[in-house]
Amino acid sequence: MSAVGPDGTLFEGFAVCGLALPLTSIDVDGVGLQGRPIFRYKPAVLDQLLLDGKTLPLQLAACCMPDGVELVSASAAGARVKSADLAPRLYSLVLTDEGGKRLYVTCLSYLDAVPPAVQLASCHHFNSTSNNIDGDDEQKQQRLPLLGAQATRALCLVSRLPYLASAE
Repeated sequence: MSAVGPDGTLFEGFAVCGLALPLTSIDVDGVGLQGRPIFRYKPAVLDQLLLDGKTLPLQLAACCMPDGVELVSASAAGARVKSADLAPRLYSLVLTDEGGKRLYVTCLSYLDAVPPAVQLASCHHFNSTSNNIDGDDEQKQQRLPLLGAQATRALCLVSRLPYLASAE
């Protein structure tokens, strides 16, 4: 068996999926860590590196993060990072391209800081709806939930070969 695909490449590309503007919430039932509500948003491809002439499937972000991007407030981030069930996860999936050929995707999902542009957008939205941001730190955190928050992100390696699925 060859170590490269039929066109001589090992990988089709690499993508980073996570939280992006505009924020689109996903309805979630239940509560998260320590009885706190869960906030999830529609994932998007944040960045990608593709080989010449290659394209990634449009559904890549949704398939790599089927539960959406989970948002963890700054106050809960410390407890969440320490939780063993929320450690970085490695998983694989198989997609089919437009021509019916299989694409093997290996993902590493982890918590990362909410991008500054998204934090600024949340501040701008708050400031346009209210001119008063006085109050203690807890009140500010409730009003500006993205400041200091963390969100799940996935690094995705796309290949025509299923070799990375055995890395789990």
